[in-house]
Amino acid sequence: MEESRRRRAELQHRRQLEERERKRQEAIMDYQRRLARENALRRQHQRYQRYQHDEEDQEADQYFIVRGPDGCLYRVPARSIVNNKHRYQNQELGESTLQEDMHEPKEEDEAQVHLSSEEMANNEVTKEETIPSMIVAEEISGEILESDDASYDESTKAPLVAADVVVEDASDDEEEKELKSIWRNRRPSPGTLMEPVEAL
Repeated sequence: MEESRRRRAELQHRRQLEERERKRQEAIMDYQRRLARENALRRQHQRYQRYQHDEEDQEADQYFIVRGPDGCLYRVPARSIVNNKHRYQNQELGESTLQEDMHEPKEEDEAQVHLSSEEMANNEVTKEETIPSMIVAEEISGEILESDDASYDESTKAPLVAADVVVEDASDDEEEKELKSIWRNRRPSPGTLMEPVEAL
């Protein structure tokens, strides 16, 4: 009985030791994996920084030949051109936002529109309530103004004048003149055949 108990205790102790060793190995492996991951990230970050420095050096070495406003050629670093382009884009974005803000209707403007419409309605009511003699005077003055406008339009119209143009039916071609010449008449008269040319 005592021997079996001792063996069980030894077996249990050995299992505990094996479990501890297994956990220790797992912890070591986890630490190594974490360390390898951190090293990989560090190397990647270093490569990225090196790549950025290389690009900056290349941009510093690159130049563009630009013609200035005076007609001369100038060597301009590429970095300054890129910075100016970004600056212009930011300015355009700012201008577009300002224009949008200007075009947006405001509550104050809407209130003014409502007030002006109410004032116009009140003015129409007061016009309808005016004295009939005033309305007749306004109609008469309106007719006078219309007649004045019509007479002004008729007077401003320019009279149409027919211009006589003489077109001369003459040809400037010298060859046609030679063919129509009486001394070199190579065409037969209408209704006759071509006659042979006689030696002079």
